Amino acid sequence: MFWGRIADAGTLAKELCARMTLAKVDRVRRRNGILAWTAHNLAPHAAMDAAGARIWQHYFSAFLDRVDLVISLTHAAEQVLLDTYPQLHARHRAVVPHPHYRTAYPPRTARPAARAAMGLPAGGTVIYSIGYMRPSKGLDTLITAFRSCARDGEMLVIAGGADPDYAERLRALAGDDGRVRIMARHLDDQQVTTLVSAADGFVLNHETVLNSGSLLLALSFDRPVLARLQGSLTELAEMVGPEWVTPLDGPIEPAPLRAFLDSLQRRPEPGQAPLSALDPDAISMATLEHYSRALASRRSGHVAAR
Repeated sequence: MFWGRIADAGTLAKELCARMTLAKVDRVRRRNGILAWTAHNLAPHAAMDAAGARIWQHYFSAFLDRVDLVISLTHAAEQVLLDTYPQLHARHRAVVPHPHYRTAYPPRTARPAARAAMGLPAGGTVIYSIGYMRPSKGLDTLITAFRSCARDGEMLVIAGGADPDYAERLRALAGDDGRVRIMARHLDDQQVTTLVSAADGFVLNHETVLNSGSLLLALSFDRPVLARLQGSLTELAEMVGPEWVTPLDGPIEPAPLRAFLDSLQRRPEPGQAPLSALDPDAISMATLEHYSRALASRRSGHVAAR
């Protein structure tokens, strides 16, 4: 509704879609159904113009009024959510973690074959950042820090969809430095698998973040991570341990990035990151159980009101 094809169609399209969505929710709830929200983000990533922001605020306020069940991915994320939207204290709430991606993507490719497929050098150290490119992800400071501390044989790959103007800005920062590769395009599942398989480590430099699927994707492919620990990421880092997640104290700078690169070069071929607690089947069953409880509560309340 607020970015992508509908948003590109203009203000009227956004408003119409928002109203239609709320009308659908109301039809479900009139029939004793529920609205369940998995709160992956607190607000949209994408910037909006004044008209879009007005529609969003009206829509999201009405959406929150209708939520019956809110699922947070960690206890820390739930607390941030309640601090931001205190009206949710009165709703059914549950903490259900984000599942890992090990069974969601094609199997990992051997590193030499993956690098050949992605056009990367066979040797050396490769770090990456993957996902839609946005200014809030701090990719400009990542490029600058990398160029300040990287040595020959080290590469930074930034990959994902992007606004053309922002992609051009990142290319300008990379300049003619062959150690920085900007892949400003959508990657399908096999290409994502190939890129992550080709790399040695992942860097996350968001200005603010509640949850990160990209970080969990890296761990699902057993790739060490350098990240600012905000929102849910502290709990995830504690679960997997310092062997897998190296914390950043603030925006990325050359010194901690250099230390991360050095640690990757000293590191033996990693084993498996400990993600058994994030088994997708178990998480699906837990989610369904919370849905069922909220649904039963709403139906019993509706009957009592009658």
